Amino acid sequence: MFERTPVSRPVLEARRAFKPTQPEKTEYAAEQKALHDNRERLKSERLAREADAAKAATDVSANSDDGDIAAHDRSIASGEQKGRTIEIH
Repeated sequence: MFERTPVSRPVLEARRAFKPTQPEKTEYAAEQKALHDNRERLKSERLAREADAAKAATDVSANSDDGDIAAHDRSIASGEQKGRTIEIH
């Protein structure tokens, strides 16, 4: 097969010295990265708000009296609203 010949020290140093550099970011790439970072920040803030809202909703529902809600639902179903009775024929 193929035999690999070792590379001499001067050749290695020359390769290191003339190694191609990374191209600088273009303005477009920098803007795209800023947009992506901002989108991720907004997404994490939104998810945190939604988690807080969900937690607050479960805390409120756990502390509320379901009997009052059931009575309210019955009054709406029977047509009573704000002290008025609606007659259904």
